[in-house]
Amino acid sequence: MRCGHAILNVKKESFTQYAVQHFKTALDAAAHLWLAACCSKASAEDAKIYHSLVIETEKYASKFRLQEKLTPEELCRAANSFGKLQQLDIVLALTDFALKKDPFFEDAYWLKSIALIGNYPKLAIENGNHALDINSKEIIRLEQEANKYGDRKLYQGPVNLALGNKRNRRIQELQILVNAAAKTGEFKIMNQAYMELNQLKKS
Repeated sequence: MRCGHAILNVKKESFTQYAVQHFKTALDAAAHLWLAACCSKASAEDAKIYHSLVIETEKYASKFRLQEKLTPEELCRAANSFGKLQQLDIVLALTDFALKKDPFFEDAYWLKSIALIGNYPKLAIENGNHALDINSKEIIRLEQEANKYGDRKLYQGPVNLALGNKRNRRIQELQILVNAAAKTGEFKIMNQAYMELNQLKKS
């Protein structure tokens, strides 16, 4: 199990197929086998193998029991894989479950907004705004933390990395918001998001 978790923690979807063999029969292991198989299904060349593993795992325990063992981050990772396969109903179910566990989990709102933009752009805007609100607070917190360290680069590094990741995520969230607002004709929202997007790209 430790090897499987180590492979999943690399956060590279092409490696997840190697995590599959490390998760056996316990419920927690089954949940992570399900996660690894879902991620592999979206990225591996021979997706049929991993599709059958998903089905086999769901015979061991219900989807709900498997997903119950996963963290919001892991649920969103699975949702992202199903999004690549255009299985948007599953994306929405997984992100809703993640938000039940953590109502302030930014990635869940972001992935929901992506899944909703095609058929429900107004809901995409709503979820996109939730993601941006959480993102704003986290950027402020990280900026304050970075300022505390002053010139102590040893401590600044990880904080600045997290800050850069959050700013990049904000760009992605704003791009979705611009597209969703354009679809609904909400041009004030679109223009505001577009202006901030340009500022972020220049900075």
